[in-house]
Amino acid sequence: MDNITTYLLLAISIALLLLTEAWADARKSRHLNDVYSRKGDPAIVNRKHIAGILIFLISFLYYLSINSYDTAFFDLGWSTNGVFIILFLLLAACKVGTNSADSNANKYLAVSLDNSTLFRYLSIRIVFLVLYEFFFRGVLLQLFINEAGVIIAIMVNILLYALAHYYSERKEIIGTVPFGLLLCMISIYYQSIWPAILLHLALAMSYELRLITKKRPPIKSWRL
Repeated sequence: MDNITTYLLLAISIALLLLTEAWADARKSRHLNDVYSRKGDPAIVNRKHIAGILIFLISFLYYLSINSYDTAFFDLGWSTNGVFIILFLLLAACKVGTNSADSNANKYLAVSLDNSTLFRYLSIRIVFLVLYEFFFRGVLLQLFINEAGVIIAIMVNILLYALAHYYSERKEIIGTVPFGLLLCMISIYYQSIWPAILLHLALAMSYELRLITKKRPPIKSWRL
């Protein structure tokens, strides 16, 4: 493995991710909350996610090209031992997501989005979250486990995961620490990133679908 090239690529990837977040934040269009609060543009949110998809995909493909012998984390056939733990965590994540959406409903439901815009957003968002986990709990976690051991790998992963949320609200940044730890631990336990992907999707999609289904009468409509 060319360590210098690998770490340089990862550093560039994190920097580019932060730049796209800064670009979207300056336009008040980082996520669905911004759109529903009448501040953001869904087209900019989609572009931010597409940029992230490209960043993660390039890093992931490069990692595969130099570590084709060590890709167990990415296999679909992860062990089903402890499947009830995963089911419990998925239900808990859905509960947290819907409760959070309910508590924020009064702040974020001032805009009506047409179905095509919502479908486009959700499709891009799901791909983004899957590749997000490929990058953080796949490439980054596995690389640092191999290079520095489990404890250092988890600490670095959580630090970078929190850094990626630099432009988020303080509550969300704080939440990245326990949630990032959980995602790292289940990835290591199952030797696969797929449980982490399912958990991240459950939390994010339960929140966003709950917001979508709790629309107010339309005040402003967007059509891409």
